[in-house]
Amino acid sequence: MYIDMFEKIVDVMHHDYSGFLDKKGWDQPELFRKKVEALDPSASASRAAFTAIVKDYLLDFRDKHVSFTVADQNGSPAEWAGFRVRRYRDFLYITESEDTRFQSGDKIISVDRERIPEAADTYARQLYQEKVARQDWNPVMLLAGEIEVEHRSGERAVYEIHRKKNRCIRLNIPQKKLSLAFI
Repeated sequence: MYIDMFEKIVDVMHHDYSGFLDKKGWDQPELFRKKVEALDPSASASRAAFTAIVKDYLLDFRDKHVSFTVADQNGSPAEWAGFRVRRYRDFLYITESEDTRFQSGDKIISVDRERIPEAADTYARQLYQEKVARQDWNPVMLLAGEIEVEHRSGERAVYEIHRKKNRCIRLNIPQKKLSLAFI
């Protein structure tokens, strides 16, 4: 099941992705194919593992316009940790939150017990090694397990990151206005 989906994604990236000729040879599908083949379709954790493998594969293309989106049963993107962040210097600041534990303006001091500059090194591939001001940390928040937050009141606390359940998987390639859905 997962290997068929992965092969379709590789085929799309090799034949329908407008940047493939320029980036031919950048990807290594065989490495990711082995990981996908090792997944047990009957295991509940396999869906999340498959999603992570595909997202990692797509990072080889270094194109922020290509995305692999997991959506809930209503079609809403589930890739939302309940808050959005923006980096400024050595901290992340919460800019928007539906999570009642946080407010806009709260400062994230560390991600998985690493200060933000060190976490940036850990997640350099996901951050596309962009300059600090251009880094998009929102996808990283879904990979992290916990964050240390300093609230505007000065109080500090460590929080586990909550995630939504996934029901539908989409590969979006805007250049070709192509979307594959696997339900």
